[in-house]
Amino acid sequence: MDNNDIVDTKKESLASDSSEEYIVYTPTTSPFNDESVRFISSKTYFNLVSYDELPDWLKDNEYLLHNHRPPLNDIAQCIKSVGCFHTETMNIWSHFVGALMFVAAMIVFLSAPITQSLENKLIFLIFFAGIITCLLFSTLFHAIHCHSEKMFKTVIKLDYCGVILSMCTSFVPWTYYAFYCQRIYMWVYIAQIASLSIGALIVSLMDRFAAPKYRPLRALVFSGLGLSLMIPLVHLIYQNGLNYAFQYAGLAWLLLNLLFSAVGLTMYCLQLPERFKPGYFDIFGHSHQIMHVLTVLGAAAFLCGLYEMWQRTENGTICLPDPASV
Repeated sequence: MDNNDIVDTKKESLASDSSEEYIVYTPTTSPFNDESVRFISSKTYFNLVSYDELPDWLKDNEYLLHNHRPPLNDIAQCIKSVGCFHTETMNIWSHFVGALMFVAAMIVFLSAPITQSLENKLIFLIFFAGIITCLLFSTLFHAIHCHSEKMFKTVIKLDYCGVILSMCTSFVPWTYYAFYCQRIYMWVYIAQIASLSIGALIVSLMDRFAAPKYRPLRALVFSGLGLSLMIPLVHLIYQNGLNYAFQYAGLAWLLLNLLFSAVGLTMYCLQLPERFKPGYFDIFGHSHQIMHVLTVLGAAAFLCGLYEMWQRTENGTICLPDPASV
């Protein structure tokens, strides 16, 4: 009995039950279940489709051959599909779970003893607000972008805005602590970060920016913004030396964050590993999922660096004597 026979049988059996109707969820291929049938309480049913059956606005990765959600035109159905296995399942849950983890970390930090100054708590709140918003916007996009083309164009802009916001709200706290003893530089670089982020935000709100053929451009904009935010780091190293950056500016954690980001972006742009085995990574292990996981890990590494820098400000060991005065 093939999948179509299974679906027909299930639909016939459900038709006799007038008290409740169901979605019949039937992945085209599945590495973990031969029958590949799922039931979720609803008034309609839908089948997962192949890449070729998708409308152009939903086509993003030609190496994911099967297990795509079709346009559902119903928010409730989109939300219910979050509990099923398809190409977006791990994209949704990786960032949703990541958001919950950072919410928990924020609660722990902000509820810490009063020895932490209000100013420091506000600085960390900027970081947490940015990364949590980024992860939740991403979750929302991957959960409901299959609703309709209009919805897709709306939520993908939220997704891009979340990425830019998280980059901005990560480097603002870093700059605050890195130039804690040089307030003029601190505010100049914070203004630079805000200006560049606004510019990237304007570009990301253009409709054409979301087209699949502009995948390299998206990576270029985000990586370019990230590299431009390195200007304060270059200044810090030039002024105080590499050892200072490692000891007082969380450079080791920052480099780990950059490594995670670079690997994730590279795999996303080159569509690895699915490029080498089309259809095999439809549900688990494709490039977008890997980038999501590395994003969460990179943000966690960045948080560790900020925490170290904060500890030094609390201990009064971050401001070194001016070399010229020694």
